[in-house]
Amino acid sequence: MRSAASAAAMSSESVTDESSEQLQETPGRTVHHYSGHITTSDRLDLFWQSWAASEPRGVIVIIHGLAEHCGRYRETGEYFAANGWAVYACDLRSHGLSPDPPGAGRVHVDRFTDFLLDVDALFEYALARHEKLPVYLVGHSMGGLVTILYAMQRPQKLAGAIVSSPALGTHPDFKPPLYLKLMVGILSRLAPRLRVESNLDAQAISRDRTVVDAYLNDPLISNKVSTRWYAEIIKAMKTAHEGASKLKTPMLVMQSGADRLVDPTAPARWVEETPAGMVESVLWEGLYHEMFNEPEKGQVRSKVLDWLVTRAARQTTV
Repeated sequence: MRSAASAAAMSSESVTDESSEQLQETPGRTVHHYSGHITTSDRLDLFWQSWAASEPRGVIVIIHGLAEHCGRYRETGEYFAANGWAVYACDLRSHGLSPDPPGAGRVHVDRFTDFLLDVDALFEYALARHEKLPVYLVGHSMGGLVTILYAMQRPQKLAGAIVSSPALGTHPDFKPPLYLKLMVGILSRLAPRLRVESNLDAQAISRDRTVVDAYLNDPLISNKVSTRWYAEIIKAMKTAHEGASKLKTPMLVMQSGADRLVDPTAPARWVEETPAGMVESVLWEGLYHEMFNEPEKGQVRSKVLDWLVTRAARQTTV
C-alpha cells in the first residue's frame, strides 16, 4: 500500500498517529479501516479515517458538509471500499474531532479557502499511501463547494470530482437571521468569531427518520457558526459561479430535487457556465438534502460508482 520512500517522505509532523482494524464486507473482499491524525500546513491536527480495499483501483476523498463530521460517511465509505476503492475522509477544521483555529469556536474559518488546506493534507497523505492511483474528490453540501473550489484551483491533482447538493446558493427557507444578513459584512470584521445559530433544519436532511434522530443526538454536530464563516461562504459561492467557465476537472454534479437546505436550482445554473462536456448533471427528484442518507441511497451510490469506473477506464486507455 505504501512504499518505504513514501513513508519516509511523510514526517512525524504530518502524520501524528494511526490505528487500524479489518472489516469483512463481502465474501472474498476484505475492507480495512484506518484512523489517525494529520497536520495541515498551518499546524492544525485533523482527525481522519479511511475504508480501503486491499488492492484498490483508485482513491476517493470525501469532504463532509456544514457542522457535521466524517463519521457520518462510514456506510458510504464501506460501500465504495467493498467495491474496490480506497476511501479517505477527515473532519474539517472546527468540525467533529478536529480542533478549532486558535481562539475560535466551532465552525469558524478566517478564510473559506482554509478548508482547502485541510483537503491538501488529506489528499497528500492518501496519495502517498496509494502512489500512481487516480484520486477523486466527493463533496457534499458545503463540502461540495469546497470540492468545486479545489477542482478550480488545483485541477492538476484530480482525476475527477463528484458533488452532491453543493452549496452554490442559499435556499429561501434556509436563511440567516435578518440582522445577520444585513450586517454580516460588518460583524465578520468587528466580531468575526461571534457565534450565531445556523438555522439548519434537521428535518430537511433526510426522509429517513433514523437518520434525522441520529443527527439530532450526535454530540459532534454543531448548531452554531461564526459570523466570519457566514461572510466567507457567501464569497465562496460567488467565486465558484464566477470561475465556472474555467473548470478543467471532469465532474459529476448531483442535486436533490426536494432539497430545502441549499438552492436546488443553483447547480444547474453553475453547470450551464462550465465548458461543454466537462460536467454530467443528475437531478434526483423527490430526494432530501443528504442523498447518501436517503431511502434511495443505493441508487445514488450505484450512479457514483458507475461514473467512477467509467472515468477510470477512460483514463487508463488514454
